[in-house]
Amino acid sequence: LSDILGRRLCLFITVLGSCAPVCSLAFFSWEHPVDSFLNTDGSNTVLDENHDVSSRASKLEMSMPPVAIPMFVILLSLSGIFSSTFTLVFAYISDSVRGRDERVSAYGLALATFGLSFTLGPMTGGYLANYKTDYVFQCTLGLTILDLLYIYWILPESKQPRISLGSADISEGMT
Repeated sequence: LSDILGRRLCLFITVLGSCAPVCSLAFFSWEHPVDSFLNTDGSNTVLDENHDVSSRASKLEMSMPPVAIPMFVILLSLSGIFSSTFTLVFAYISDSVRGRDERVSAYGLALATFGLSFTLGPMTGGYLANYKTDYVFQCTLGLTILDLLYIYWILPESKQPRISLGSADISEGMT
């Protein structure tokens, strides 16, 4: 598909679709009073003489937006359709980098970048969550918007599309 439509458009769509579930959570407030989950003496035991598990669960449920979790699950199940980011990045590198040695280095750098993001992302999210849970999702939304703006405005097309999206005759691009 990226051979027909172009790598940049497909990369834009896959990043948007892959990040949509987590980014959607940025539009909800995730504040909950921490003190309401603690016992009267400040300890964090499961049961005390004044509260039972069901009252704690109801407080937790009240702190979550009712639409957020179902929407996240639906978007997450749909995001699998957009899970070709690795493939598109490697195809982009293959189109852009001509020398074999340079291409190997570019593949290694791409893999290192993905690995670093999988390592630093959760650590950064945990750090941000210590201040406010909303910051995790807002930061994710901001970084995704920056990424999409970069893809749309700065990233050059590595492979010219065979068809134009405004073209009336799609069959000419298939030959």
